[in-house]
Amino acid sequence: MKKIILLVFGLILLGFPVYAQLLYRQYATQKYMKGLLASNPAIEKTRSAIERHTYDFGAYGRPDTVTIPVVIHLVGTASAAIAWEDVQAQLNVLNKDFYQPEYLSTETTHKAWKAEHFSGKAAKPFIRFCLAAQNPSGKMTPGVVYALSKVASFPVNDSITTSEGGGSLAWNTANYLNIWVAPLEKNVAGFAQMPGGPVASDGIVINTAFFARANQRAYITANPAMANYAFGRTLSHLAGSYLGLYELWNDEVPCADDYVNDTPVHNAPNSGKPVYRHVSTCGNYPVEMTMNLMDNTDDEAQFMFTNGQMMRMYATLAPKGGPRA
Repeated sequence: MKKIILLVFGLILLGFPVYAQLLYRQYATQKYMKGLLASNPAIEKTRSAIERHTYDFGAYGRPDTVTIPVVIHLVGTASAAIAWEDVQAQLNVLNKDFYQPEYLSTETTHKAWKAEHFSGKAAKPFIRFCLAAQNPSGKMTPGVVYALSKVASFPVNDSITTSEGGGSLAWNTANYLNIWVAPLEKNVAGFAQMPGGPVASDGIVINTAFFARANQRAYITANPAMANYAFGRTLSHLAGSYLGLYELWNDEVPCADDYVNDTPVHNAPNSGKPVYRHVSTCGNYPVEMTMNLMDNTDDEAQFMFTNGQMMRMYATLAPKGGPRA
């Protein structure tokens, strides 16, 4: 035993990578929105109106196929780290999760899928994402912006959306979903601006390390700590927040409601690949929906939105009254 400990210590001193555990994904949407509301108190009234509209939409609204044009800002070192094939791979994951999911046998064998009737709650949102074909001036574009920056990593605020902060200015946020890709401080995975916030910073920010890769095997080999998060589900989670979904847990108020009737209340975010029965400490101890994309389990363990979540997203996108009409 002593020899093994000395060997590991020696490898560390020599700079040989020793991975005691895989990286844990940290989302910062709740932190970002808290700061946004603190600096812009008027947003609270807008957010309340959005919730009123969302509630009403649940009674009279109707889902319809929606296509969302996307512009991806590769900021600073992300320009070299993310290849065109990676952008396509990430877009494919978004469309798999949001358009018409085809659940894999490895997913549907999770005991909760049938035992808790989660299979009957799984939605097919029919929401598509495509790279923008035209820029705001009407000129042809590949939908990707390569932005130079001297900033090594960005904090959890709107600096990446400003030229002063070393970022890239958003394209018209009423017409495009802006996604900024760059290294983030403290290895935060990303954050999204939920509907109702300032126009200039509206969109999603994702850490370069959590962006999907076309060659997952090569990426994981080079970055073993990212093995659990290389599939691209981080952006699917953040896109859910952008479209009005709350995360299944609340950082400050455990067991808080996510305003969706068909999702169990979670007391905290989950990680890894939880097995059945993984119960919440909230209320009547419901079995948690750990495969939901608004939880924080491994990419391979997440694969569904519920019908209730789908209706919230469609309320957000509704032509009449939707904050992202």
